[in-house]
Amino acid sequence: MSFKKNTEYHEEIKNFANEAKGEDKIKKTRISEDEAKKIRCQIKMTNEFKEKVQNQEKNTSAFVRNILFNEDVNFKNYKNIIEIYNLAQKMNVTIKSLIRNKLFNEELEKYDYKQEKNAILVIHINKEDKEKINDIIRKNPLLKVTSYCELRIRFYLETEKIFNFQEQIKLKDEAKKYSLGLEEFLILKIRS
Repeated sequence: MSFKKNTEYHEEIKNFANEAKGEDKIKKTRISEDEAKKIRCQIKMTNEFKEKVQNQEKNTSAFVRNILFNEDVNFKNYKNIIEIYNLAQKMNVTIKSLIRNKLFNEELEKYDYKQEKNAILVIHINKEDKEKINDIIRKNPLLKVTSYCELRIRFYLETEKIFNFQEQIKLKDEAKKYSLGLEEFLILKIRS
């Protein structure tokens, strides 16, 4: 007696078994190679600044990466940014009010830098970005990765629209009088 092999139902049973195991769902949740190469970076900051970052754009990682790796409009040298941040921190004033006070004699706005940083902002960066940050940290041994990221974010958010058009023109004209670039002029005025 010979039995006939029925292949008609064999494929249907296989498909049913695969769906029951959730194979399609597993394939969708697997991480792409690009995402697997990304490194998770946690930045401690105040709730106020975390909310400001999250309100800027939908993709906070891309927004923070732009801040960290693109030059600031007025301060292209990261050493100047660190110097201004340290000066503001020493005086317990906001970065924006420090700059505006030194340039336009405006009132200083107090800020407590020692307040608790209980909010954590998580971003994803790739290995090249991590190396760029580590290079900056190696050149500034007093900095840590998270503190550098926090100060760059804070600096950007406070100085994003610090000067209006007329003020920029005035500052550029003053810098030309002394044969200085705008950044050089700004940092000299802030140091004094």
